[in-house]
Amino acid sequence: MFNFRTPKAAPAGAKTYTNTVRVRFSLAVPFNLPTEILRDEGLLAALKGMQDDVFDLNFTCHIPPFTRDAYAVFQTPMQAQVHVRDMLRLQEQTGLKVSALFNNTYVPPTKENLQLFIENLRPLYDLGLRSATVPHTLWM
Repeated sequence: MFNFRTPKAAPAGAKTYTNTVRVRFSLAVPFNLPTEILRDEGLLAALKGMQDDVFDLNFTCHIPPFTRDAYAVFQTPMQAQVHVRDMLRLQEQTGLKVSALFNNTYVPPTKENLQLFIENLRPLYDLGLRSATVPHTLWM
């Protein structure tokens, strides 16, 4: 694992900088990762230990109108619900925020699709989802 944090003490004669850049990563969690793995105590402990390095855990989310995925990921409605539940549980257990990814650019950015998206996203927001990536900047 790379360590991008500034060392506590710079070696003698080394240049030091007053402004440092903090690099944090977004980790993708595949939908087909079994629930048992996401509940593994070792994984949970590892993720908790990465809080300084991980910005969020992103996952493909399938809700209308985004029921298909641009990467050809197929999920049944039940698989999609289980994955969202697992990700929200992971957020609660690790303290790392999760971010839903809606990446199907073939869904037209119509007002009707936006309303449908909002209606279907609201329950996830109520459950604790606070971050999402949408393919249409017009919707922001």
